[in-house]
Amino acid sequence: MNTYKKLRWAVTAIAHHAFLKIERLIGIPIMWFYKERGIVRADVQLHENDSRNIAIIAAYPTTDSMYLLSLENLLEGLTSNSYKVIFVSNCLVPTKVGRLLSEYGCGIVLRKNIGRDFGAYQAGLFFVKKKLDFQNINRILLVNDTLIWFNDSSKIVSKSHEDDWNCLYFNLEYKSHAQSFYMSFSKEVISSRSFAKFWNSYIPLNSRIHAISYGEQQLTTKLLEAGFTCMPYIDSKIFNSAIEISNQELNVLLELEIIDLVKWNGVPSVSSYSSNLARDIEKSWDNKQPDESDRLSRSHLVRSVLSSIESYIFSDGPHRVGLHLSILFGVPLKADMYKCYNIMDLRKCLTICNSEFVDIGTDFFLAKSQNYKSGSSKTIRLRNLGEI
Repeated sequence: MNTYKKLRWAVTAIAHHAFLKIERLIGIPIMWFYKERGIVRADVQLHENDSRNIAIIAAYPTTDSMYLLSLENLLEGLTSNSYKVIFVSNCLVPTKVGRLLSEYGCGIVLRKNIGRDFGAYQAGLFFVKKKLDFQNINRILLVNDTLIWFNDSSKIVSKSHEDDWNCLYFNLEYKSHAQSFYMSFSKEVISSRSFAKFWNSYIPLNSRIHAISYGEQQLTTKLLEAGFTCMPYIDSKIFNSAIEISNQELNVLLELEIIDLVKWNGVPSVSSYSSNLARDIEKSWDNKQPDESDRLSRSHLVRSVLSSIESYIFSDGPHRVGLHLSILFGVPLKADMYKCYNIMDLRKCLTICNSEFVDIGTDFFLAKSQNYKSGSSKTIRLRNLGEI
């Protein structure tokens, strides 16, 4: 029966990818008629004397307390860094979200739910280009609402002004790509032929696999070929700064699993290949046979912990060591961490990152977990295909 199930899912996966290829082929001629990029209506005041920094938020908003607090922290950082925010929503904007956006002077673009975050980014860029001359824009930041911002985002947003092309995380698994939940581009990049050509020809499909392969990976490839280099916020340099780690933080870091992503099956998907820092470091010390003084040295332990975490940052860092990095550097957490960590571990992280978020964050992740593990045939199929 187990062999039968594997064979059935292999056939399903092959059929799924075949249909995606057909959708892409059909989408090429359709793009000629996709003039408004799915935009239904827009309430945005853009003027030539507006801020030269534009932030496009790709969103599917909810009224969840966690969502609202996170969005407010993101908006605080964007507006304090002089960004004009355009909230591109793939669904009707709830009243509470609309009020929050109004408080921060954000524009709203409502569009059809087509193409996930890359479809929304495409629509936002299309709208901005229609209203403003790209040559007069200093920077465009693309960010989606799948990040949970525990605190004011000002520091991260400010840091992403330093280079032509920035992101929060850069993934070197399989194919290089700047991960799409946070990407920042200078005037030189957005004025380039490669950037314009990618967005003009991108076909927005509702497939997660398509958005990664033909969105994140293709955009990264085109910009790399054009001579640009991406500078991620999470890289080795961030580990060179002085890092203060409390005993509580150190204990949690040592307990948290580092997930083997290939084995994602459930909540949590901790497989026999998963590990945690305590076990890894103990093995390392045993192999090196350190002096007893080294074994008892807290500074040596901290160095070992940081070195181990750093080794995973380009290997789908947001999921494998996302909890660790949130504790260390206060970076936002992916909202889908319930796929690979249990509620207890997520709660430990929330306690350290922002104690005010613990209860609402626990409720948020618990609700997400329940929906993700629903027993409906559709959910099971999408989950196994990696589409949710």
